[in-house]
Amino acid sequence: MGAFITNNDLHENGFIGLRYTWCNNKSGGARILERLDKCFINSIALNYFSQLTVRHLARIASDHSPLVLNFCNSRNFHKRRIIFEDVWASYPASFAVVKREWSKKFSGNSAQILNAKCKRTLKSLLFWSKAKLKNLNDLKCSLMEEILKLQTDEAEVGWLSEEDCWRMKSKIIELNTTMARLCSWWKQRAKVKWMNEGDHNFKFNHSYANASKIGNIILKLKNEDGLVVEEQSHIEDIFIQFFNSKWK
Repeated sequence: MGAFITNNDLHENGFIGLRYTWCNNKSGGARILERLDKCFINSIALNYFSQLTVRHLARIASDHSPLVLNFCNSRNFHKRRIIFEDVWASYPASFAVVKREWSKKFSGNSAQILNAKCKRTLKSLLFWSKAKLKNLNDLKCSLMEEILKLQTDEAEVGWLSEEDCWRMKSKIIELNTTMARLCSWWKQRAKVKWMNEGDHNFKFNHSYANASKIGNIILKLKNEDGLVVEEQSHIEDIFIQFFNSKWK
């Protein structure tokens, strides 16, 4: 049982409920339990809602468990971890940022120094990208507008100056580079390792990334006393207590 995308590949989302959704209502050795029922959604719904959950209700009037699909756009605001972006490596300036931070002095043993350097370098790369790099989608749109304007001028006048010709070539090269970076950005989020380098199916990657994100949501968890907890703040507390105890 799960929620699925019907177009292209099928991806399971999170569900809360029973292990089996159907029973033949017989007794003894003739009794059969199965998980038969499914809930289907398309990629539009997957991209629109930030959280999708499927709940199983008790079997009463039917031999099937009713399914409830919840659509929710509420977001839990919490401290997000910094993730290295593969696209940063395509900018030569990123190497200078890494070199500058890596050459700084840190105190502690070898493991502490390595950990501190990695954290500091990752933060510096994040701040550098926010301050220096343009939004790739906005850059793509502006480049396409500039190229279209130059080509329109060429069609109306019948020719372009040598300076405008070189400017259009440079804009086309920059657009191709931006498209490649966009593809890399979405591939990292979609975690599609088998895609070809030339595949620029951004809509598919966006849907795949959303499906992976929803599938990673932990909807409920048992604590040490065996009680099932569904509140996100309580789930976080269980994880913190577990790892504090494990690695103390």
